[in-house]
Amino acid sequence: MNATHQRVKSVLTIYVQGKLASTIDMEHSSEKKQYALGRASDNTIVINSPIVSSHHAIFEMKEDGCYVYDSDSTNGIHINGKRIKSVKLKNGDNLRIDDINEPHKDGILIVYSLLDDHSDERWNELQLEDQTTMTIGRESSNDIQISHSSVSRKHARITRDGNTFFLEDNQSTNGTFLNGKLVTSKTKLTHDDVIIVGHTKLIFQSTKIIYNVQSRGMRIDAINIIKDVQDSKGGLFAHKSTKRILDDISISVKSGELVALIGGSGAGKSTFMDSLNGFRLPTEGTVLVNGDDFYSNYNAYKNIMGYVPQQDIVYDTLTVREMLTYAAKLRMPDDTTEDEIANRVQEVIKDVELEGREDLVIKQLSGGQRKRASIAVELLADPKLFFLDEPTSGLDPGMERNMMKLLRKLSNNGKTIILITHATANLNLCDKAVILGYGGKLCYFGPPNGALEFFNVEDYADIYDLINKESDKWQKKFKESIYYSYHNSLVQKDVKMTERKTVSQNSSFRQLMILTKRYLKLTLIDKQRLAFLLLQAPFIAVLLSIVAERDSFTFYETSKEVIFTVAASAVWIGLLNSLQEVTKENDVYRRERAVNLRLAPYIFSKILVLGVLTLLQSVAFIIAFSFVMDLPTNSLIGSVKIEWFVTFFLTTMAATSLGLAVSTMAGNSDRAMGLAPILLIPQLIFNGLVFKLEGFSELISNFAISKWAARAISISVDLNDKPTELETRALVPPRNLPHYYDHELSLLYQNWGILIGFSVLSIIISLLVLKKKDKQ
Repeated sequence: MNATHQRVKSVLTIYVQGKLASTIDMEHSSEKKQYALGRASDNTIVINSPIVSSHHAIFEMKEDGCYVYDSDSTNGIHINGKRIKSVKLKNGDNLRIDDINEPHKDGILIVYSLLDDHSDERWNELQLEDQTTMTIGRESSNDIQISHSSVSRKHARITRDGNTFFLEDNQSTNGTFLNGKLVTSKTKLTHDDVIIVGHTKLIFQSTKIIYNVQSRGMRIDAINIIKDVQDSKGGLFAHKSTKRILDDISISVKSGELVALIGGSGAGKSTFMDSLNGFRLPTEGTVLVNGDDFYSNYNAYKNIMGYVPQQDIVYDTLTVREMLTYAAKLRMPDDTTEDEIANRVQEVIKDVELEGREDLVIKQLSGGQRKRASIAVELLADPKLFFLDEPTSGLDPGMERNMMKLLRKLSNNGKTIILITHATANLNLCDKAVILGYGGKLCYFGPPNGALEFFNVEDYADIYDLINKESDKWQKKFKESIYYSYHNSLVQKDVKMTERKTVSQNSSFRQLMILTKRYLKLTLIDKQRLAFLLLQAPFIAVLLSIVAERDSFTFYETSKEVIFTVAASAVWIGLLNSLQEVTKENDVYRRERAVNLRLAPYIFSKILVLGVLTLLQSVAFIIAFSFVMDLPTNSLIGSVKIEWFVTFFLTTMAATSLGLAVSTMAGNSDRAMGLAPILLIPQLIFNGLVFKLEGFSELISNFAISKWAARAISISVDLNDKPTELETRALVPPRNLPHYYDHELSLLYQNWGILIGFSVLSIIISLLVLKKKDKQ
């Protein structure tokens, strides 16, 4: 273990008759050390209570933890509500000597805590007997103050009605959780109910609350993690077989440890990490955080968990300070002031050692500094549990070591950190290493220097060949080794996986405003792209003036040509506006969505900004078009220019919304742009002005935005009233005119309504696609 890492101690906090009686510190030692509890005076811990036996229980300290044994007592010991004879204790366990169903007035409560050697943490209590209302929150005026960036000023309250107590969430940003479930209304409290606010666990004990604010990281136990997937080898019609990519992995990571996860290709490192952080659930097994089922309590813990994926979760065109400020506004409670946000941003900039670079644009930073900026985004919420996927990837040896030193410092300052890394040269900075062989087999878990001895090699790089070639052999050897029995002592069998559900409590309107401002900022910063998008509309109008006469709306044939081009151009402009707008920020989106990002504010922030863009494009097009072409003067609403503007805007907006929907489906920006021709060509074919649409072709054409745009423009220019050149010369009889081009206001409104419908439908599709991705 690294020399700078603090040791831990076990603490028993004892309550007698509802009052704090004493706190016992118990030392961890290589030799067994026993603490006897009972009523007799010869016990180490004497509790003078009629329900405690003379010699009630034994607490035994071993090097790997604290064990408790019932000494055949009369009333027994209940651990977290279940009577036991012996068990190894976990941080936060509640031990009761009492009648669980009908608590005795002399009942004994003992809370077990695992703390740093130098920590002054204690379980505190707040009596409720003389209070009608008790508040919990970030402000000092609360009865229980929790100074954490995820906690609102007035987060929750407990009220009393006679002898009954109720818990209410005070419209907090990140929610209040009772026994793992989000509190959505006034809820009655019962004995031993567990309340989680931020990183604090509170236990309701009839007439009081006992609580302990965690100052260090969280303990995490992975228990029998198995992940099976369908093997698609053999082609589309081949028989599907099940492939195991995580093979019964169990590890225990203590609070405040820095743990490296290493292994070769196909070892399942990312899959295992995503099982630990709850992003991808395993097929079997579960994960405990501080003894709580992480999956069923995911919403309670997700706001104090950090995750930095391999790809950077920052926007290149923002400065470090701007990026962190927008992220802080999204992640911190709604009632956080601008000064608090600014102070927190500066704190994390200092934590990741980016002082002096906070006003640099992120794309100007080095690779290591960009990774530090991504880490800073996650530090804003002061996570106690931190996951990083290859944070040293692509860094030179010097920056790689500096990054590992930074993580070591963060770990020492109170964070449990688990990272995937290939930086084996710096493994000595970690407390433990998890080594996975091919097929997700756990081949070693323990101190890094122990790995060299276990595999009988001199260099960590030599381990890769061994575990890739003979992963079964090393998995078996590890399970039979002292490392397995020592470092996996908390592993429990027969724990069923619990479904994980996600919720978000943030204000939708506030998120919409923050996301809109950020997206607008990103759009304005990219001046080259913005200029291209704004100039393409008038440029198309100018190009039309080159190939079409100024009086093109005199005859039917030339009118159709211009209408066809304008309708198709509006669709093209709209698609270019948005085809890449979601997929290009997939990494940032996924991380923010995992924390508290709501779908509707995210999509509508895009719609608002792109709506303003399409508005400007439409104005620019109409001005340029009317300058080079003579528009008809016979209007249905008083101005042909306004009719054209509305049609062009609605068409471009419908295409923009369609592009946004496609962007939610595409895996990356290149694939999204590759779909552009596939989307545009049907707009040309099924426009209705080139080919006669009948039967099935007419049915398909209803899904072409350009068809309805062409009809709306045709109605505005009174296409049916335009003579053909042949008719003018009296060479052909009058033609049959389709009624949908008639110069009628009701038909114009109908086509506008259909274009609006396309926009609404595309927005709904975008939301549904993103919602489906949540499940994946």
